[in-house]
Amino acid sequence: QQATEVVTIHLLKQTSFNFFSILNFEDSVSTVVTHFLAILEMSKSGLINIEQTNNFEDINIIRGVNYSIG
Repeated sequence: QQATEVVTIHLLKQTSFNFFSILNFEDSVSTVVTHFLAILEMSKSGLINIEQTNNFEDINIIRGVNYSIG
């Protein structure tokens, strides 16, 4: 699956989730980077919002103003 599809599928099930919940320990560095770049692009277009309280803490992904279901 493409990284944007993974994020979209998670947002269909819930309004927000943790970035690390879409990854597992077996993922390669390139997979992690690809997913991170995907959330940055989705954030840029308003599909999602990204929140992080402090440096090195969890990254939360939330439905953005341009996100639509269906």
